[in-house]
Amino acid sequence: MTATFRSHLTRAAALLLGLALGWGGSRQEAAATLDGGNGPRRPEKESAKFSADSKPANKLPRSDGEGPFEPTEAYAAAWDLLKDGRHSIVERRAIQAKLLEEWALVDIASALRAAFSEPANSYIDGEKTLRDCCLEGIRRQPDLVWSLVLGGSFGFEQRKLSQLWLKAMREQDPVAILECYPDLPEWELEIRPYESNDPFSRSPDAIFDDEPSPWRAPESYPLRAQVISDLLHEAHISGREPEEVLRIMKGVARLAKGADGDKVIAMSDKVLGQILSMDSVVGACQAAGDAEVRNLYFRGLLEKFAWVEDGARAKMLDELPPALRTEVAAALQPARR
Repeated sequence: MTATFRSHLTRAAALLLGLALGWGGSRQEAAATLDGGNGPRRPEKESAKFSADSKPANKLPRSDGEGPFEPTEAYAAAWDLLKDGRHSIVERRAIQAKLLEEWALVDIASALRAAFSEPANSYIDGEKTLRDCCLEGIRRQPDLVWSLVLGGSFGFEQRKLSQLWLKAMREQDPVAILECYPDLPEWELEIRPYESNDPFSRSPDAIFDDEPSPWRAPESYPLRAQVISDLLHEAHISGREPEEVLRIMKGVARLAKGADGDKVIAMSDKVLGQILSMDSVVGACQAAGDAEVRNLYFRGLLEKFAWVEDGARAKMLDELPPALRTEVAAALQPARR
């Protein structure tokens, strides 16, 4: 056993001790004493494509106020030490969660591989899984993780990795996701809509279910359709500022003119027609200053009329502002042959 390997094992043991004790000082003292003069490995260089303003981990204070991050080898060794069976599954997952949160800031690729070596349903609490502990690390190096998404090193978990990347980027920069849309693989995702309240783990249809049944069979949904659905949901349901909503809608409008335009428009019609109230979609049509964005909202308004009977349709038309009523009535007329 080399001195370097012994050092990493000792640092790993100290790291685990600190995690188990709530990040006690003994971890740093042991690591500093047995480091052998080798400084800790710093996090990878910051990615600039998606998040130029975010800071890598070595520029941020640690949440526990302690010194520098451990080298990635120490996190890997600590991860392996947890397999010794000394901890209950609840204790082990709690320690793994804290380990992954910091490891993901140091070496996101290694942390993701560790997280994906555990079952997808490794829950820490009712909603959060071990894989979710890597979200902040993904946000700090989205370019690197995007390259992993487009690669093939995660095998059968490649599609789940894409969903985790989308989930991380949703709050940070949803427009960046739209810019990546043309490069998204044309995958079919198997989704169980009842597993989570997170829209990125459910099918577009599931966001409208009042009481989703735990007995529903898994659904297959195209990744690209899910992206459009989830970002429209993010724009209109998550309390975004009007400027942010407009940026997202302009991004969707640009995609509606692209090679995948028919599919983008179909999903936009469906989602906007269902997640927006009549008052909201009418107000959006009236307020939109961008013609292409206004057209998306108008199509969403028409979607609300698509599945109602003639009597109800007439009543809905009567409730519209006069100018919009005329426009909608004309659009609803069957095309002349």
